[in-house]
Amino acid sequence: MSQDKNPQRVAAGLKATIHNPRVSDEAKESAAERLQNMGADFDEAPTRSSAPRSAGTKVGAIDDDDEDILEDPQNPDDIPDDDEAEPGTRATTGRSTGGSSGGKNEANVIRGYKAALHNPNVGEQAKERAEAYLEEHDAA
Repeated sequence: MSQDKNPQRVAAGLKATIHNPRVSDEAKESAAERLQNMGADFDEAPTRSSAPRSAGTKVGAIDDDDEDILEDPQNPDDIPDDDEAEPGTRATTGRSTGGSSGGKNEANVIRGYKAALHNPNVGEQAKERAEAYLEEHDAA
């Protein structure tokens, strides 16, 4: 099976192993030996301590490199709140803003409320709300 592998892809994986700070030194040495046996050129393996993660860096923090993915790189918090969204549209969180559901969606909402009335795991307060919604929409 190793004969079917693309040597360039194998070398790329070994190089990635060498530069990965979460890989043990033993694994890095093994990858470096395999690369030498393959005759591939590579940079010397960095040690574990050479690329430490700073204590202040959060996973998913916005770097300068991420500016191209933001609409306004100067204001990464420029995401509209639910109450700032236009009526009838979905906010960025994916929740409805309380506008009319309309069409097929409205039928699904009504079916959901009807199901809630018959579900023994639904509390009384939720059943009351479902009844009120169904009466309001003439679906009771």
